[in-house]
Amino acid sequence: MPIVAWHAYEWAQNLLKRYHYDDESRRILQLGKGTASKILGEVLPLAAYARQRKDFEDVYLHYFSSSPQSFDAEFRIREGELVERTEVTIAINGFEEQIRRETIEQHGWSPGFGLNEYTGSVRNREIPEPEHRLHGQEEAVANLESLVEFAYAKKVRNIGKYPGISLVIGVDCFALNSKAEFQEVISPVVATKTPFEAVNVVDINGRFYHRHK
Repeated sequence: MPIVAWHAYEWAQNLLKRYHYDDESRRILQLGKGTASKILGEVLPLAAYARQRKDFEDVYLHYFSSSPQSFDAEFRIREGELVERTEVTIAINGFEEQIRRETIEQHGWSPGFGLNEYTGSVRNREIPEPEHRLHGQEEAVANLESLVEFAYAKKVRNIGKYPGISLVIGVDCFALNSKAEFQEVISPVVATKTPFEAVNVVDINGRFYHRHK
């Protein structure tokens, strides 16, 4: 069902709230499993982007979950005219993020980034309680910058799949203190001549946004 673009962020937050009704649902969200993975990795970045587009008056978000099409969403005006086709990704290290989520589930907390120690495979993984590590702000910014660069490069490698499509990169900028730090994080994207129609880097928490063409 199409969602009014400017209301999409509230819609995404309401989807996430449904996972707080019982312990098992909260566990699924914490581990990013099933549909929760789609909401966190695609719906939330798209919704954060839609909220930043002040020119999206009377525009609707059409999200295609698990679609065979070579894009994840369309933005169309009420009458159906296409405004933009969009591919979406999120700037994370998938394996590190999974270990971090499992660490939080087992121990109630985890360092903000870096690969936590573990033994075993996915079926019998054991994760000792991590040591407290102090990270400087420069290290936090550099980590996010590398994640954005990797997410962007991965999509560019498959640019043949995305003709005439804009890219949305969602970033969790919770650790950032300023717009200047955000500009540093997105510098690998801004420094390139992009093959996409546009690259939109958006903070999934709603603070920062940049559109690069």
